[in-house]
Amino acid sequence: MKQVLLLCLFCMGFLSCFNSRIISEQLILFFDPPSLNLGKEAQPVQGYPFKVQVKDLELNRLYDNASVVIRSGDNTVQFSRKGSWAVRPNASASDLLEDVLKQNLKFRALKERFSESGPDYLIQGSMDNIEEDLRKPEERDASLAVTLQIVRVSDDQIIFEKKYSRTTPVADPAGYGVLAREMSVSLLEIYRLFVIDAVRVFNKELETANAKNNGKDQ
Repeated sequence: MKQVLLLCLFCMGFLSCFNSRIISEQLILFFDPPSLNLGKEAQPVQGYPFKVQVKDLELNRLYDNASVVIRSGDNTVQFSRKGSWAVRPNASASDLLEDVLKQNLKFRALKERFSESGPDYLIQGSMDNIEEDLRKPEERDASLAVTLQIVRVSDDQIIFEKKYSRTTPVADPAGYGVLAREMSVSLLEIYRLFVIDAVRVFNKELETANAKNNGKDQ
C-alpha cells in the first residue's frame, strides 16, 4: 500500500512539473487611439448634432472561449494551450472602438449608455472571426473579421452595414505576443476604414436633416 501511494505521489509530481512547463501567454487587443487621416472625407467643423450610442460588439460563439482559436483546416479548429485571452477580444475591441470614435468624430454626445433621452443613432456590430490561421504550409497568419452597423433609431433602420476583414502574416512562428500585436494593428486599420465610411453616412444624414428643417422654415 505504501509503495502504491509513493508511486501515485511520484506520478502527480511528474505531471505537475510537466504542466508547469506549458506557460499560457495572456493576450489582449490594444493600441493608443490615434487621430486618423480621413483622406478626402471631412466632417463639419462644428461636428454633428447627433447623439450616438456605441454598443458592445457581439462575439461569434466559436470564439467565446478563453483559449485562442487555431484554424487548422477549412473545417477544423483547435484551442491553443499556449495562448489565451486575458479579456475576451470583443470586450477590448468594443472599448477601442469607442476610443477611436471619440478621438476622430465630433458628436453632440457619444456614450455607451444614455440614461435620460435616447440616442439618435446606434453603432453596433459583431466580431465574426479572430483566430490564428495555420492552414498554409509553414505560414502563420492572424485573421480578423468585424461587422459594423449604423442604425437610425427614429425608424429603426440599418443605414450602414459592412464586414471588414484582414489576414496578416505573423513573423514569429510560435510567440503569441506578436500574434496579438498583428491582430491589434488589423483592428486599428478596420476602425480607420469604418470611420471614413461613418463620415460619409453621417454627412448624408446631416444633409437630409438640414433639408427637412429648411423645408419646415419656408
